[in-house]
Amino acid sequence: MDIDTCLKKRGLKGKKIKEAIIEILNKSSQPLAAEEILARIEEFPIRKPTLNTIYRSLRILMECQIIKSVTIENRKVFTMKTYKYEVCHICGEIIHFEELKNQPECSSENKPNGIVFYAVCKFCNRQNAIILQGEENDTQER
Repeated sequence: MDIDTCLKKRGLKGKKIKEAIIEILNKSSQPLAAEEILARIEEFPIRKPTLNTIYRSLRILMECQIIKSVTIENRKVFTMKTYKYEVCHICGEIIHFEELKNQPECSSENKPNGIVFYAVCKFCNRQNAIILQGEENDTQER
C-alpha cells in the first residue's frame, strides 16, 4: 500500500514527516532506531517533529506495511528491508547484518522482519580472553 492510500483510508494528514522517514530508511545502509531517524530528519526542510511524532509516524507506516521493525536486545530498529542479523549475546551490539535477498515463503501476515543469530563480538571475545588469562596466571601463582 502506498502512503497516500494508507493515509486516506485512516483519514490522516501529515505526509511530509512520513515521506522523510521513508526516504531516510531507503537511504540508510542499516536499520535505524527512532532516535536516529529523529536526528537525521533535521536535514529535511520540514518543521522538526518530536520523538513522539516520530514513533506515531513509524507505527502508521508499519500498519500500512511500508516499513518493518525488528527488536534486537530490547532495541527496536526500523527498516524497509528484511535483514539477517548477528548480535553479540554479551553486550547486544549488532556485529553484522545483511539484506535477505530471497524471502522465506510465508503468507504476508507471517513474513519475518529479520532473522537473528547470536555470537560474541571481537571486543567481548578479547575481554573474555584477558579475564581468562588473568585467572590462569592467578592459578599458576598459587
